[in-house]
Amino acid sequence: MKVVGGELGRRLRRFPLILLAPLLVFLTLGAWAMSSPVGASPDDDFHLASTWCADAPNEYCGPISDRGLIEAPTSLLDSACYAYEPEVSAACQSEDWDLSTTELTNRANTVGGYPPVYYAFVNLFAGADVEASVLVMRFINVVLFTALVTALYLLLPVARRPALVWSWVLTTVPLGLFMLTSNNPSSWTIMGVGFGWIALLGYFETDAKQAGLGRKVALGAIFALCAFMAAGSRGDGALYSILAIVAVGILAFSRSKRFLLKAILPLAVAVMCVMMYRFSRPIESVTGGVTSDSTSNFFVTVANNLLHVPSLWLGILGKDWGLGWLDTSMPAAVWVLGLLCFIGVGFVGMKGMSIRRFLVLVAGALVLALMPAVLLSAAGSDVGTNLQPRYLLPLVVVFAGIMTLSSGWRPNRLTAAQWILVATALSSTQLLSLHIHMQRYVAGISNQSANIDDHIDWWWDISLSPMTVWVIGSIAYSALIFIVLHRMRRLPVTEPQEASDSGKVTVSHA
Repeated sequence: MKVVGGELGRRLRRFPLILLAPLLVFLTLGAWAMSSPVGASPDDDFHLASTWCADAPNEYCGPISDRGLIEAPTSLLDSACYAYEPEVSAACQSEDWDLSTTELTNRANTVGGYPPVYYAFVNLFAGADVEASVLVMRFINVVLFTALVTALYLLLPVARRPALVWSWVLTTVPLGLFMLTSNNPSSWTIMGVGFGWIALLGYFETDAKQAGLGRKVALGAIFALCAFMAAGSRGDGALYSILAIVAVGILAFSRSKRFLLKAILPLAVAVMCVMMYRFSRPIESVTGGVTSDSTSNFFVTVANNLLHVPSLWLGILGKDWGLGWLDTSMPAAVWVLGLLCFIGVGFVGMKGMSIRRFLVLVAGALVLALMPAVLLSAAGSDVGTNLQPRYLLPLVVVFAGIMTLSSGWRPNRLTAAQWILVATALSSTQLLSLHIHMQRYVAGISNQSANIDDHIDWWWDISLSPMTVWVIGSIAYSALIFIVLHRMRRLPVTEPQEASDSGKVTVSHA
């Protein structure tokens, strides 16, 4: 027995913990998918009605009128009865979710404000059981994210894996985790842009003879799929995908016929994005078609807005802008720790920065600053209205990835103390954010308790209690962060095997 036990112990010690990462990603996102009720993401009355009415007229919705109105289920339109009142739990929702009672509304995608792809897809899972349908849609996003991040981790060159990991780790607590697992089309925009850029970079850098044609084709296919997801979910997703294509084109550019041949795919995808952009009006959704009274006032407003745009960036980390319908505030510890991690890892990631990467990051910072300032000023608005942090999150994910992109074939590494501090900080912010977010809907934010199960007004009709889901999500995320960041520190420094088109080394796929 001792021999058997000793052999088992040795095998367990040799077990590569990174193999658990996909399961831990799934459990973490699954906990967030279950953490909020039907209608919890911003404007979910609109998005849920658009989902159930995507193929209208159907058994739930009437035909679209000439004025863009539609008969939609009242229960969906009233699902967010708790919105803007954090003391009110989700128990205010109807228990029967009757879809037979409808009302005439313009709160649906009836006039082309959003591309039809996302709504058409999730409509396939819309049924009479609203809660079950909503959970299925959210878990499809969970599976999709898990599959994409796992595939890219395996397909990308070794030196590109840290950028893949850091781009999501540094930007998704708390807003990203909430949006990725919501019924909001922004979930696809964030995934599509956030994964698409690095899939395209891997496509450019992968040599078919060295790494295999299948790997290169797979990376190209993932890039095209991600761009389709982004452009098919929000109009700004199409624009963001084009910006990401330009950024990657600058990073990977070389004066060669091979590069031009490789560029055919991203050019074709960019054309697709332009065509899909015509299905929506994302700029009008921010500006409302309003322009400022005079040119002088416009530029003054732009200057004033530029001073406050950083609040939108920090909103992604939980400052000022709450989760849900912007009504679930996070404590300062969440965004402060998140910001410290972003800055600290960013300084390490910028080690050995090339001129190209520097120029792309500067251009990215200008876009993240000027775009919201100009759009809001065109509407005569100030930062804090109309344009929310979630609209910028896809670009921030790309910015974080390029910021941590290693130079050549040598992965950037944190010291042992650095990665342990970062992992501890991120784990703490996630478990705290998830706890507050869940308690807000389970009992109302005024009924705070360390044990979420102490006061349950609302919860899904499942055997797992709120506290159990929180524990699973918190342990899974903490284990994931420690395992993945430890793995990033131990990535091999692989010797270059072949020169790329631009004269730089081609990174290894080992």
